[in-house]
Amino acid sequence: MIERLVTSWIKEMCKLDSKILTELMVTYCEAFLNEERFINIYSGTFLDGYNSLKEDEQERIMIGLKEGLLLSPSRLDLLEKLPEAIKILMGLRK
Repeated sequence: MIERLVTSWIKEMCKLDSKILTELMVTYCEAFLNEERFINIYSGTFLDGYNSLKEDEQERIMIGLKEGLLLSPSRLDLLEKLPEAIKILMGLRK
């Protein structure tokens, strides 16, 4: 159930204006920083939802995520806390 909800949520985010998507990602980054266990519990679900997207949708989400991270005042702390699978997906690890 949660997998379908997350996948639907990610697909709907693809429809947002780029500026709004980036602002949303900044907000999510700050929220996730304060709930590290949330990232660890649901990272696989997020990755599954992301991987179910079409290539252009994946690119849109990834750009929004990277912009959100860059604009986040706590980006270094957040990057440190991200699971390895997400770091690899973002091109931060090999």
